[in-house]
Amino acid sequence: MCSLFAVLFPLKQLTRLFRALSDNTRLRLISLLHVRSLSVSELQEVLGVPQSVVSRQLSILHSVKLVKWRRHGLRIRYSLSRAPLLNYPVSAFLKEVHPFFSELQADARKLEEFKGDSSAA
Repeated sequence: MCSLFAVLFPLKQLTRLFRALSDNTRLRLISLLHVRSLSVSELQEVLGVPQSVVSRQLSILHSVKLVKWRRHGLRIRYSLSRAPLLNYPVSAFLKEVHPFFSELQADARKLEEFKGDSSAA
């Protein structure tokens, strides 16, 4: 176990974290959620993938505590977890890799152009 911030962090949890990050769609989702909270339909529109794919990948990210959700009216909004053991490493990772991947850059541009339900962001 790794101890950081006086919290025990099992190595198995770190392995699950890396496994969750090992998918193209999940990396794209995390990159978008790093910018702001979004609904499944907003993520679907920006990524151009079916709703079922977005929902399944968000479920996987939620299971390793990378993503949290909250209800906003009839919609559920997803955002990155604020857990200290996950937030800092994931944020630092995204800042480092973003400039090297055209897919992440294209998604960021699409999100900027996308209006969506930004009133709930």
